Amino acid sequence: MWGAHTLSRSSVALALLTAAVTCPAAGAGDVAETLLVYRLRGEIRPFLFWVGRDDVGGGRIVIHRTYSSPERWREDVEVLFGSQPERIPGRINRWGYGREMAEWTRDGDAPPRLLATEFQGMMRHSTESSIADVVPETSGAKVARLYDVTRSVVSPQAAHHEFRAFTDAEDFHFQSPERLLGKYRDCLAATPPLRRSELTNARGVWAEPYGFLTAVARLVGEIVDAALKPPRLLQRMRPATVFVYNSKPYTLKVTGVRPEASIETRYGALRLRDVAILEFQCFNTVKRTRTDFTLWTPLAGDLKGLPVRILLQPRWWLRLQLDMDPGSSRISPEPEGGAGGGRP
Repeated sequence: MWGAHTLSRSSVALALLTAAVTCPAAGAGDVAETLLVYRLRGEIRPFLFWVGRDDVGGGRIVIHRTYSSPERWREDVEVLFGSQPERIPGRINRWGYGREMAEWTRDGDAPPRLLATEFQGMMRHSTESSIADVVPETSGAKVARLYDVTRSVVSPQAAHHEFRAFTDAEDFHFQSPERLLGKYRDCLAATPPLRRSELTNARGVWAEPYGFLTAVARLVGEIVDAALKPPRLLQRMRPATVFVYNSKPYTLKVTGVRPEASIETRYGALRLRDVAILEFQCFNTVKRTRTDFTLWTPLAGDLKGLPVRILLQPRWWLRLQLDMDPGSSRISPEPEGGAGGGRP
């Protein structure tokens, strides 16, 4: 039903996801980890109406923060999402993996400053653009499957991109990806890039070296920080920023903010209060293409600033909704003793 490129875009979007860009002070060696587990609902529109099914896939987001000193830390965000072949006609198996690493520093009471970001990712190669292009998997067939591997590094001065690829005859499930991820890491470490590109920041295209995930986190943080404003002022907020991916600049902006008094999670029957529905627009300034997505995040409580629901429509005929499973997720406590408030 859906292609590898589609799921990788959702992963990216989803990911989107973490609003933990302002970190409290902590001691050297301190580590905090948050695990968010999601279940996927997929819908297709073969004609005029949407037809959907629950539990056609899922995945996880892991946020890992390590402090080398009270003034410096690294935040890694790992995203893994995929389909559930046994619940999809044709047993179609598509999935993707991404990891964004961000280096942060802070001088005294000044706001945190982003030093650099690096995104590494892998996805099943796919060129399908319509339902008719999606070919069911051949049961039991040993077919060499192509995987695209990307590495995107952004600093204040320049951005670099490397593209690699590898094949593997064995198919994998997103819930047990260890061997394929090992092959992906070997490819990244030992295989020369098939393509390289570079973009300098001589004209000041980007103010800070944001990758996609850190850019989303920043905008979510701005909304959460403003949660005490009157609803009418919160609804008018339209924060925006520039990030770089694969040596191409993108603009990311919030196009709508809708406060909700409460929502109930799709799984786990957990009622969340003071939730904001954030509508995003991501614009590729080189190709002039646009991707929209929506996420739901609480404005208070343990899940403040984290995505509990994500909606993405990467194709006109395909809509994906990811809902957090509270019973399987794990939220790390804030390190003690820090000013700055942790997650927004």
